Amino acid sequence: MRVFYQFDFDTLPRSVKKQLLKSVSNPDYLVHADTTSNRIWFGLNALLILFCSILLWLVAFSDVVDSLSILWEDQRAIFLYALLLTGLIYGVHAIWQRNQLNKEFYFLPGCYLFPLAIVDVRSWKIGIYDLAQLHKLEVTHNKVNGKYKKTLFKFNFYDGSAKTLAIKDRNKAEIVLNNFNLSQGVARTAFHNRDTQTLNGFDPFLELRKAKWAGALNDAKNGTQKKLLVTLIDLKLPLVLIAIALAILLWYGKNAA
Repeated sequence: MRVFYQFDFDTLPRSVKKQLLKSVSNPDYLVHADTTSNRIWFGLNALLILFCSILLWLVAFSDVVDSLSILWEDQRAIFLYALLLTGLIYGVHAIWQRNQLNKEFYFLPGCYLFPLAIVDVRSWKIGIYDLAQLHKLEVTHNKVNGKYKKTLFKFNFYDGSAKTLAIKDRNKAEIVLNNFNLSQGVARTAFHNRDTQTLNGFDPFLELRKAKWAGALNDAKNGTQKKLLVTLIDLKLPLVLIAIALAILLWYGKNAA
């Protein structure tokens, strides 16, 4: 049986969206949340925008680097312009997308571990790993030169695939492991007692599971060309193409002036 499913957030039933928000907000249902705060996210991308903007200004418009202008007069400069513009556009897009996700989700984008599912909600496309297909959980404390670095949770599924989560605090990792193991027993009891409230909390997408995951974006019926297109969009290829086009225009405009 399949392990991984993807859904467009906008197409999810309203009841599923409400249950996801409820599960994410309730520590009785949520085992672990791997998220980045808005302050850090916006700060890092703002620094990226500032860094690329300053370098682009120095290289393309400032007299400061006139002594090195020979390096940028030929078409090699297009590559440098494209690189800096890609960073600039990526940072702007990342901030815009984060704002949109915050308005729609009402919780931090991230990867959430529930007793019955791992839910990756870092974009409009939501990824769901079905822990009902979990074969074995491997937990490894990684050390470098005898110093603790992180703990890896490797979820091995019956189909041979795996999903890994990393936690950089050993005490927190041990708490997560203990809570996850305890929740498995609670989930089995809830299933035996037909406790739908608990099961819905443990698996925010239980409604979709009952519908046999109808509407999944990565359904086997989707063609190879559509999957390739989605992959290219995920890799931010359109942003790169825009940056290359602007770099070419900038280079021609600078040399024509």
